[in-house]
Amino acid sequence: MLVLVARYSLKALRFLLNAVGRGDLVVGGFDQEWADPTYKLIRILMVVFTLMIGYPYLPGAESEFFKGFSLFVGALVTLGSTAAIGNMVSGVILTYTRAFRIGDRVRIGDAEGDVLAKSLFVTRLRTIKNEEITVPNGLVLGGMVVNYSNAAKRSELVLTTEVGIGYGVHWRQVEELLKAAAAKTPGILSDPEPFVWPNALGDFAVTYELHAYTDRAEQMGGTYAALRRNTLDALHDAGVEIMTPDVQALRDASRSAVPAENTRGGIDADRGIRVDVSGRTRSEGN
Repeated sequence: MLVLVARYSLKALRFLLNAVGRGDLVVGGFDQEWADPTYKLIRILMVVFTLMIGYPYLPGAESEFFKGFSLFVGALVTLGSTAAIGNMVSGVILTYTRAFRIGDRVRIGDAEGDVLAKSLFVTRLRTIKNEEITVPNGLVLGGMVVNYSNAAKRSELVLTTEVGIGYGVHWRQVEELLKAAAAKTPGILSDPEPFVWPNALGDFAVTYELHAYTDRAEQMGGTYAALRRNTLDALHDAGVEIMTPDVQALRDASRSAVPAENTRGGIDADRGIRVDVSGRTRSEGN
């Protein structure tokens, strides 16, 4: 009778939670994503509860064999499943706090990727290199979780890239070039508008940090690559050199490291002047 009651109670519960998961039944304050883990959790509790109630009614339950066997199983579970129980509790907490959903782009510790699956014990990620990573839920709950997808849904996910530019180039010119590079990048939003911060005044260069918004968390890798390529193109086409101090200290400082094909004119190193396409010259210092 206990087994029959538990079995059909679980069937009824499964029917209701399936309706909630599909969206056919709406329960205030209960998220659709919670339906499946809630059923699994209640099923485990009901099975354990049924065993606890039914055990005294089993034939021979009072025998010394059953008592010894029960003690052995209890000790085995207590000593061998501490980590498993900790991961299971962490999985329940992560589910009901909605730290992330399946399909979200997240970073958990040093691992970054899309969430493939969440279970009571582990979370599985797939990285941009198509590597599948399994992270115990205890580590997920005890560490730092960054959810890129949540910010992207609100158009608040910011991609950043840094460049070091020499002091001879005006900061306004650098900021305009970096913003132009962001505007040409697919996946970068025009509203909110990209912005640039001068982050550090170094010994060799000013470090500028470009901030640009995107709403496509799942394409972060490709967007970053395109943003950096466009940044290089914008600076090289304008004849602005990205400083490389290790090389700068050894080379002839009168010559630019920008490739000649990326400048609008040539450089006369002997006279220290730049020759424009029109044939006119101007001082290199200007």
